Amino acid sequence: MSNFEYGVPERRIHSLINRLEMRLAEPIRLDELARQACYSVHHFDRVFGDHVGQTPMDYLRRRRLQRACMRVRYEKTAITQIAHATGFSSDSAFAKTFKQYFGYSARDWRQGAWRSYMDSTAVVSNQVNAELMQQADAWYASREPFRIDVAQRIQVRELATSQYLYRSWRLMLGWAQIGAAVDQTIADGEKLGLGGLQCVWLEREDGGLIRVDHRLCEFGFIIDPRSELVSRDFPDFIRGQIAGGLYACLPYVNEMPLSRWMHEDWLEQQSVYVFDGRRPYIELSKCIDGQIIGQLLMPIQRAC
Repeated sequence: MSNFEYGVPERRIHSLINRLEMRLAEPIRLDELARQACYSVHHFDRVFGDHVGQTPMDYLRRRRLQRACMRVRYEKTAITQIAHATGFSSDSAFAKTFKQYFGYSARDWRQGAWRSYMDSTAVVSNQVNAELMQQADAWYASREPFRIDVAQRIQVRELATSQYLYRSWRLMLGWAQIGAAVDQTIADGEKLGLGGLQCVWLEREDGGLIRVDHRLCEFGFIIDPRSELVSRDFPDFIRGQIAGGLYACLPYVNEMPLSRWMHEDWLEQQSVYVFDGRRPYIELSKCIDGQIIGQLLMPIQRAC
């Protein structure tokens, strides 16, 4: 038994979340989600809330809005087109829900209101868990003296779709418990023959635009599609898929670069590419001869 137990409820809920990501633009009912997770509607609503911090339908609404807000911010695509592509039945429903959630219209958001929202989100997160946010702020501050020349290192690459085995947690657990969970995942993976694989850390949302009690992270192992591991069953892990496409890749060795540096020092300094909010932020890493060799991956697309 693992010291940090990752049980059936966690796997059911986070497996469902993985499937939801591929269906955000589709109509989805609560009873359908409950059935897929093998729960009654009432029990599902409670279990989902325990593990995610929101009701299933509130989570679904948030993910649609978070995906939409990133597209509104970075793309020149018509706002009405983004509304329909992210699962809203009408322009008016999207406009109303967007303003209720963010406090700004989508048009104002595109003009820069997202900056004010990020500031207010930081205030709310501090109210929710001041200790966790102080630890995060201290961590980010500690990295600044080691800021690297991001623009010189970034490579734009077309990556294929990949499979991975993972576990997922709420960041509200705290950095110490997340660290323990990651260590336990690595130890459990080694017992199952996954020890030599590349590790992956994944977040689906911009941490600056989401309250700390709503943030989810995923950690696991990349699976080679040619490997026999593809057909093996791993009941203690969730099997997922990372969408292929264009990524800005920032390689590093024994460093700890931040994705915000990629935004500030590269993405916002050029006009050829924009962020693609339909795919997650990814960090890949592997220990080779005592060195941590990895890369940060930011999903991008060509600007319209």
